[in-house]
Amino acid sequence: MNGIGRLPQKLNGHLILENIQETMIIADKDYRVQWMNARAIETLQPVLPIYQLSHIEELIGKHMDFFHSNSEEAEKLLTSLHTTYRTRITIGSQYVAEAVIHPIDTKDGERYGYLLMLLDFTDQAEAELEKERLIVDLSTPLLKIWDEVLAVPITGKML
Repeated sequence: MNGIGRLPQKLNGHLILENIQETMIIADKDYRVQWMNARAIETLQPVLPIYQLSHIEELIGKHMDFFHSNSEEAEKLLTSLHTTYRTRITIGSQYVAEAVIHPIDTKDGERYGYLLMLLDFTDQAEAELEKERLIVDLSTPLLKIWDEVLAVPITGKML
């Protein structure tokens, strides 16, 4: 289904993608990074050392094999992709994101490439881990030491 209405004449795809305040990456049909918006540059700069890179420009042209430990499985998924795919990824131990991948096809249905959007979930992932730790701590049983004396674990943050 095509969209409706008309985009203003001065509005183009590049301008739209640059102004979306999420990490946007475009890869070609051969799974090589072709473009990143300013937010992607800002977001990915701190994780460059994980990939032994020193400049963000080095990401351009990198094949997805460079980023994935199981690239065959990822390629199989992308090849069969016909609609948006979402998954949660962790880059190193520094950045947790929901990866939203959408194929970009020509009007004739030929695969042109992929749009990857990374939505930062780092803070939420840390909060979920903290909740899990708290649940484990709270599930610790009470121990009866003597009559009228119990050992009770104290958990949580002390302020």
